[in-house]
Amino acid sequence: MTEQETRCSDALNKALDKCQSSVGKAKEGSRLLTGTILDELTGGLKRGDLTILLGKTAGKSCLARNLAMSISSNEAEHVLFVPLQDASEEAAILRLAAIEGDVPLAVLDQERMSKSDRIDVLDAIDGIRGHNLDIVLIDGLSLTPMLFERAMESFAEDLDAREVSVKVPKSRDDDVLPGSGAVIVDTMTLLADIDDPREGTKGLKSMAFSSGVSVVATIAGVEPDCLSDAGCVILVEAGERDEERGTQEVVLTVVKDGTCAAMGRSVTGVLDLATLKLVES
Repeated sequence: MTEQETRCSDALNKALDKCQSSVGKAKEGSRLLTGTILDELTGGLKRGDLTILLGKTAGKSCLARNLAMSISSNEAEHVLFVPLQDASEEAAILRLAAIEGDVPLAVLDQERMSKSDRIDVLDAIDGIRGHNLDIVLIDGLSLTPMLFERAMESFAEDLDAREVSVKVPKSRDDDVLPGSGAVIVDTMTLLADIDDPREGTKGLKSMAFSSGVSVVATIAGVEPDCLSDAGCVILVEAGERDEERGTQEVVLTVVKDGTCAAMGRSVTGVLDLATLKLVES
């Protein structure tokens, strides 16, 4: 581990200690509105905490992408999106372009696009550039320290671009991420280099607490040991599929909530199968 990674790891461990000694002391009502059905379900993402999207069926990654696009469209928030399942940044951008520009994924998969399709894709990519969004691919072996360091840079760069100054609380001066927003990791299950999956979720929980931003991670299947680190766990399940309309229902249920306010609550969203965009609830 390099000196930089060691420094970041030490900061995260220190943050975890503060987190464990401050359970229940987080400011109530501090929520990040997502502009999606999650707001109806939980009132938004809790700032300074980890939310896990859990499930055995499809829908988690779609929800993560829709969250990234919706939150980053708010000029007051910034998003660092970590699409671990995408082979490249270009692949990740194309999936987001489908959501941004209502471009069918089948069009994006074509080896040769028509002129009109190419214009639509370029317009969608240009639209993504207007979002407060940063995309980064990170090696799973050093996810936690590298992600913390990259997040520091990402949020600071966003503030510089908007010429916003932020006063850092003295109690968090070395660990805080400047600005506000979310870090979204899709998906923790692909971190084959982490022997203990909880090491990943523990690091993300530490980063959330120390920085004050909302952290979201998707996990396939059920990993009980990983769930203890999350303030909120949302089960994502496939609902009814309408072939005629080309849509798929996605059912979200809160199976863990630190405040107990949303425990057991469910909402149903609808995905457009052509673009994997959340179109209604």
